[in-house]
Amino acid sequence: MSRDTFSVHAEDNKFEVLQYVNEFDPFYFVEQGIEIKDKEAYDNFPAPKSISNFRRRCMYLDVTKTVMDYIKQADSDILMIDTALCRLPWSRMMGHTHITLSRDRRAFFKALREAGIVKEKITRLVENPCDELEDKLRGFVEEILKVYAPEQVIVMDNRCNYAHSNGEKLTPFGNLALMAEKDKRMGICFEALKKLIPGCHAIPMLDAAMSDTNHWLGISSLHYSKEYYDYTYECVNIIMEGLPREEEERRIQEAKAKYELIYYRKYYNMLGRTLCQSKLDFEAVVASNRRKKESLLMQTKLMSDLLLRAKNKPQPDETIRSAVIYGWTPLGELVLRVMKENGIKPVAVIENTRGGIIGKHIIEGGVPALKRGSKIPPTDCVVIADPMSVERILKKAHSTSGKKIFTAEEFIGHFKDLSQPD
Repeated sequence: MSRDTFSVHAEDNKFEVLQYVNEFDPFYFVEQGIEIKDKEAYDNFPAPKSISNFRRRCMYLDVTKTVMDYIKQADSDILMIDTALCRLPWSRMMGHTHITLSRDRRAFFKALREAGIVKEKITRLVENPCDELEDKLRGFVEEILKVYAPEQVIVMDNRCNYAHSNGEKLTPFGNLALMAEKDKRMGICFEALKKLIPGCHAIPMLDAAMSDTNHWLGISSLHYSKEYYDYTYECVNIIMEGLPREEEERRIQEAKAKYELIYYRKYYNMLGRTLCQSKLDFEAVVASNRRKKESLLMQTKLMSDLLLRAKNKPQPDETIRSAVIYGWTPLGELVLRVMKENGIKPVAVIENTRGGIIGKHIIEGGVPALKRGSKIPPTDCVVIADPMSVERILKKAHSTSGKKIFTAEEFIGHFKDLSQPD
């Protein structure tokens, strides 16, 4: 975006970036800010690695609403406005003002408040509807025009890329709905800024662009490959020629067409390969789901057979007040339902998982999940609910737990009042 337009071409030594600010909310630019009396304490307060000194400064300017004071410190020829500032569909309240919400800011300001460096806390989210964006930008524009003439302003449009590339393959991003929402907002604000600053210069977004897997700031839908920054840099050079406006716009459109063709030529075949691979991956998923469906049907039949055989089992074992389920399958879900209805505490479910809580749809609060191979926690018994691996798990459980071990059939058989399906 605007930053890398110049940093990627620093060797040209044509331009000097005097001030650069990011992560501030242009929609609430003229509000009263939060007072941070001890700036030195703020500057020296420990922060996560993700909050660089640059980000710390931008956050300070945002909450104190002193962005324009900072910009005015430099006597620059041009002000570039990047529509990426407008992408977020929400702000967050902090005391009586609005601030930009981004990753890890909330935790940092919570720590600042606990340390007494700021008094206000970050509270509720505030939605910024698309049909209000132009009106909310007016205060921002009014402040800009107090310092810069319209012909000194360059508005740069941006859009999210839906894939990133390392030069050899394409990888799609997720969360496309949020990206589409950001695109819509940036497009609205690009047109609004051109309207509110008549006579400004404009750099339109390329219709074809790509994010860089190896971008120095990490993978993001707004961290582009070098070709995009070559395009925006060429546009800035065109603007600085001082051409008649009609000629300037024609030259920028020519640059836009040139770099779109570069993108098409470089990434078209790669896109085709990615689509083919995606089709192969999709077919593999379909085949896998077919196998899972067949397994589910088999296990459903097994559950039915177990319930029928459970009719003739002995009286319930009153000593069983807790159990560990080994295997999270449809059969395991049945065992958990049996436990719930008989007041038996589910201690844990052992399954190939990263941990967390499972079974919330059956029992309030769910059950802790442990990775297979974990030590079996204290319990009255272990119930094996993996019909494909009963013998192997029986052998392992007997050798490691020293507790009562039941197959699902044996366990359900202790509760003859549950011999009929729900």
